[in-house]
Amino acid sequence: MKKIMNAIAVSTTLGCVAATSYFIMKNKKKNMLDIIIEEIETIKNELNATANTDIYQVEEEPGGRKILQVKPEVQFEVDLAGIIKNAKP
Repeated sequence: MKKIMNAIAVSTTLGCVAATSYFIMKNKKKNMLDIIIEEIETIKNELNATANTDIYQVEEEPGGRKILQVKPEVQFEVDLAGIIKNAKP
């Protein structure tokens, strides 16, 4: 009986640790996303850029300077739309 109680206590503790770890990682991920959005907004304000924040990603040049880059999937969609538009008779 004592072994069963110990096993239950251990599994309960492990479950609590796993749940706590999950919530900590979830909050860290959310915080990282907030930090990235804030960084994009800061650079946008410096450049007076007015486009939607969701189209940008932050990249770092070899010298360490951070720049805004249009996400490749957005650039592809814009290029494709231009090709289709220019191909119309």
